[in-house]
Amino acid sequence: MGAGLNRTLESCHSPEPTEAILVIGVGNTDRGDDGVGLLVGREVARLGLAGVDVVESQGDVSQLLELFQRYRTVFVIDAICSGNPGGTILCFEANAVPLPQNFSSGSTHALGLAVAIDLAQTLKQLPPRLMVFGVVGQDFAVGSRQSAAVEKAIPEVVARISKEIQSFGKTQTDRTR
Repeated sequence: MGAGLNRTLESCHSPEPTEAILVIGVGNTDRGDDGVGLLVGREVARLGLAGVDVVESQGDVSQLLELFQRYRTVFVIDAICSGNPGGTILCFEANAVPLPQNFSSGSTHALGLAVAIDLAQTLKQLPPRLMVFGVVGQDFAVGSRQSAAVEKAIPEVVARISKEIQSFGKTQTDRTR
């Protein structure tokens, strides 16, 4: 009985974070612009970048916290409401700056990402590098289509994430030499 208990206890501990890079697309494609994070994630996955994992999320706090613990470098994309024009891309490194006051989601996962980041900071469980890309949405109604402004932002967000990943990879290579 003791050996089984040890295995159970060991499985409760988080494994060491992987060196792979994680891209998390957050959203719901049934709610117009709220699906932008998922669509960006799918486009990043199509690039087939080595050492990059892509996960889709609906913004569940516990899922995000678990993913933050499993990776050293994480990129998160989500639709937001910020007062800026639709399609505006806001980017920040969550380890370096606090979540902007005007960062809020207009979606069904309302506070999921913001709460997950805040909780991970409090618990000192943020990955060493957490980049957040917020795309300002215009229409979050159930059954609505994605706005033209948000649709136009998708390739730019994909390009920016790809560039960040490639420059990060070069930095990692330089450090190991």
